[in-house]
This record gives sequence, C-alpha cells and structure tokens, in this order.
Amino acid sequence: MTSATAAFWFPVLYLTGVGLLFTAYITWNRARARVAVQHAHDEGYFPPHTSRTQYNELAEMFSPEDPNGLKLLMTSLMKRALTDVQRVFHINEEKAPLQALVNKGTVGEDLLEKLVAAEADLQSEINEVMEEAEMYRPGWGKTIFQEASQMVQMSAQQEAQRIAQEQQAEIQERARAAARAEAGESPTTTQSESDLGSPASVASGATPTSQTASNTSLTSETEEERRQRIADELLREEEVEKKRAAKAAGKAAAKNVAGGAGSGSAGKGGSKGKKKK
Repeated sequence: MTSATAAFWFPVLYLTGVGLLFTAYITWNRARARVAVQHAHDEGYFPPHTSRTQYNELAEMFSPEDPNGLKLLMTSLMKRALTDVQRVFHINEEKAPLQALVNKGTVGEDLLEKLVAAEADLQSEINEVMEEAEMYRPGWGKTIFQEASQMVQMSAQQEAQRIAQEQQAEIQERARAAARAEAGESPTTTQSESDLGSPASVASGATPTSQTASNTSLTSETEEERRQRIADELLREEEVEKKRAAKAAGKAAAKNVAGGAGSGSAGKGGSKGKKKK
C-alpha cells in the first residue's frame, strides 16, 4: 500500500515541479524583455547631442546683438548642423539594412523602433536649427544644411585621403623592414619609441604625471571657464574652416584663369591661321 502511494505521488510531484520551473522561467524572460525594451527606448539610438547642449549654453551667455556674440552663436549653430547632417547620413545608411534584418527575423524590432524614434526627433531638431539660422541671417535657414553637408563630405574625403596615406606609409615601412632583414641589418627603433625616449620629450615634460595633472586642472575649471573655453574653440575652428575655404577658392580661381588663358591663346592661333590663308 505504501509503495503504491509513493509510485502514484512521485510522478505527480515531479511534473508539478517541472511546471513551476517552466512558469518561473517564462515570467523571468518576459520581465527581462520588458526591461531591455524600456532601456532601449530610454537610451536612444544616438548618443547625447553635445553640440545642441553647447549651443543652448552659449545662447544663454551671449546676445545676437553683440557682433562677437553673433559670430560665436552662428559658429556654434553650424557645428550643431554638422552633427545633424552626420546623423542623417547615418540613418540613411542603416535604415534599409536594418529593416531587412528585422524582416528576416535576424534582429529584433527594438533597434528599428529606436532608429524610427531617432529619425522623428532628428526632423524636429532640423526644423529648430533652420528657425534659429533664419533668426540670425535671413535666408540662412534654407542653406545652412547645404553648407553643412558640403563640409561633412569634404571632411570625409580628407579622412579617406589620410587613411590611404597612412596605409601607403605602412606598406613602405614594411618594405624597408623586409629589405633590411634581407640585407642582414638590425631593425631600427620606430619613430614613436625614439620620440618617447628622446631628450626633447623628456625636456618638454610629456610624462604621464604631467598629463594627469593637466587633466586634473581641466576637470577643476569652473562652469564659466568651461563655457569660455568652448567659445574659444569654436572661434578657432571657424578660422580654420575659413582658411580652407579661401584656399579652395584660390585654387578654383587659378584653374579658371589658366583655362581662360588657354582658350584665348587658341583663339589667337586660329585667327592667325585664317589670316595666312
């Protein structure tokens, strides 16, 4: 009688325990999914918009009626527009592939929802930047993002050229190292190692201790000093962009002058040939 009762209750208790564990696992998995989705929505698709934050801080400090303040605010607004253009390019590149991955079931819909929310927020941000630009200069709201797009593309081309030059230099360095190895010469120290151990670096005080001290001094600056530092950096960036634009315009003008001179000389040669006939 006792063995029969045990034989009856043992599978019942076993199945009940398995069912409880399975129910607990499902509850935990759903709770974890809800937390992940909430965290995804709270975190956002892009990092915080630091350029917008800097512009809002400078707008509270300076007035557009002041010429220096107007120049500083316009520079900060252009930097904000550059960030917006980069994010637009980023969304255009990733939206279609991400949609395809979601349709295949490879990726969940959480990331796509974040991208769609970021796209809507970015549209509001673009409208706000256009309104601010129109306030500083009539008609600038229609052209600020065109200017920012050209600057982003130019920066991307310069970055691509820099990477290509670095790769070419690395290939040449490897070729020289292989040639030295075939000739039986000992490998020379790299430029970075010689710079780290050179007397110039020691004399200049480029040590980890000095770098830590400089970082500590940066973190200990006041809020007013930080905002002023940001303003100075924006002005320096604007001067660099102006020099680049002037250099590009000079090259274009030189090409136009050369082209006009060539066409003029060709025209003179043609007229002389007609006279000879």
